[in-house]
Amino acid sequence: MSVEEVWNSVEVYGPQADIDRFKTLCIVPAPPEERHKRSHAIVFSKVIPPQTDPNNLGQPIYYAWDLPSNFRAEEEQELGSYGFAFDTPTDFPTPVFERLAEMFPSLAFHCECISGDDEFMGFGWFNAPEGGESFDFYEVPADYWDRGGPIREPMAELRHQARLAKVKDAARQASKM
Repeated sequence: MSVEEVWNSVEVYGPQADIDRFKTLCIVPAPPEERHKRSHAIVFSKVIPPQTDPNNLGQPIYYAWDLPSNFRAEEEQELGSYGFAFDTPTDFPTPVFERLAEMFPSLAFHCECISGDDEFMGFGWFNAPEGGESFDFYEVPADYWDRGGPIREPMAELRHQARLAKVKDAARQASKM
């Protein structure tokens, strides 16, 4: 079975100045043909530059992160946080977020994804806060769409929400400095 689309969502926490630097690097005006649907797009070419195929006259080699689409950002953003979502054709762009974590050590990236065909899901942190789980992939539970709600077990979700409240508070405080 081949994955046809992956839905990705990201929450970024940290000093607002660093979030703004991240946005300057990756968030661009939407191409003219998409401006009727959205004002902005996300690109990762400054995070991991595009590669060319040396065996095929310099033709580009495309990875899932080279072609993100359907970018959407949360309308209301709190100081010290930035939420957005996008789609990729086949995979979650793990190498991109590993590199972003290196480029922005003061930012914590909480990511979630699920493949359109329920082949896999993933969640966790890049630059995880203390006690936070690193991003990893999991099987999609059989009742995932029926039960709705959190992706973690109930106790793990409570710990995650408590940790998230601390992360958000620290990000707001760091943004006021």
